[in-house]
Amino acid sequence: MSRTLPKKLDVPYLEDAMMTEGEVADFLVIKAETLRQWRYHDKGPPYYKIEGAIRYRLPELQQYLYECRVCPRYDVKEEEKEHGND
Repeated sequence: MSRTLPKKLDVPYLEDAMMTEGEVADFLVIKAETLRQWRYHDKGPPYYKIEGAIRYRLPELQQYLYECRVCPRYDVKEEEKEHGND
């Protein structure tokens, strides 16, 4: 399932724009409360606190997601069986 940017950020020149907590929660398909908990526990994507307002930058969010990526390894023996390389 592909994800799209929030409507107001779906413009190339705004790629570096600041995102609100709600926009990031929508983008990640999680609750805003989860982001709050991550911040409290020093987890999650990097963020900015500007006069009390929490903001995120899309490139940093994308980098965080890339760093969270898991590439499962498959069993080489299973692959050999599938290809007849016993």
